[in-house]
Amino acid sequence: MRHSESAPAWVPAKSPVPAPVSVTMADGSTVKLDQETLAQAVLLQKMKCSFGSDACIKAMMMLMKQAGGGNQVSSLLTLYCSVT
Repeated sequence: MRHSESAPAWVPAKSPVPAPVSVTMADGSTVKLDQETLAQAVLLQKMKCSFGSDACIKAMMMLMKQAGGGNQVSSLLTLYCSVT
């Protein structure tokens, strides 16, 4: 195969990476979020609707403690919970 030929059909084509989305926060600041982060936010929103905010925060706290985040993560999630 010469370099100018296209790749074989079994080689997956590279899909273009979507551009980040700009989101305006409640305080007026703007952040850019990639598609993966947006998908995670959608999943969190669905979990909160299904199980309630407290149950989601407790579940995330347990997961983060198991991952080695310890008390620092628990403090951040507690702060998040008090704001939302």
